[in-house]
Amino acid sequence: MNNCIQAAFSSGGGGGATVTTQSITVTDEQTTTSSDFVEVTNSTLTLATRTDGYALISTVMAIGNSNSTATMGLAINYDGANQVYAKWKQYANTGEQTQVITAMDELDGGSVSLQWRVSAGTGKIRDEAPMTSRLFLFEVS
Repeated sequence: MNNCIQAAFSSGGGGGATVTTQSITVTDEQTTTSSDFVEVTNSTLTLATRTDGYALISTVMAIGNSNSTATMGLAINYDGANQVYAKWKQYANTGEQTQVITAMDELDGGSVSLQWRVSAGTGKIRDEAPMTSRLFLFEVS
């Protein structure tokens, strides 16, 4: 796949972009009762270090809560802070819901991770087909 993507970025046949990808599957069946942001277990990746490069950071999570009126939160954390944040309301008897969020960052060798929280109840992340929970990096320079 990288060769196809590099070809799409090449100019005049004189070389192309450097493209790398990374992904990590978060720990299945993890839970939280924290109303403060806490790390999603097994969700940390390290960006490449390349001049003039950027990463598209994306996550897809299957996430739910035992409390039918809870508010859930999921964030992409980089540069030492939560940079992109999704917030939604858990509805009764809906099980896990799929959440997708994206961000961009420079290829500066920094760490990227996910954090989450709940307003009440017990939050739960699943990684079981067809509900997958992953963090992806698409790095281009």
